[in-house]
Amino acid sequence: MSSTKREYTSKTFVVLLTLVLSILFMIFDTNPIEAILEELWGQALFYTIWPIFISFVISLFFLSLYRRIKDKKVDSIK
Repeated sequence: MSSTKREYTSKTFVVLLTLVLSILFMIFDTNPIEAILEELWGQALFYTIWPIFISFVISLFFLSLYRRIKDKKVDSIK
């Protein structure tokens, strides 16, 4: 796989996973950081920002995990 195609696939993966996780966080209202902020300040300051941020971080984590597994498979084949 060319590096350009790999970068495109990685970016697409991160964007799609971020969107899906953001929507799930918003639908089920299971964002722990939002609950902490709401408890601390008595109001929810970041109803849309925190789910997107947390989802983006989770997406990057899964992307790095996927790349590590893929690189190990490539190394084991060689």
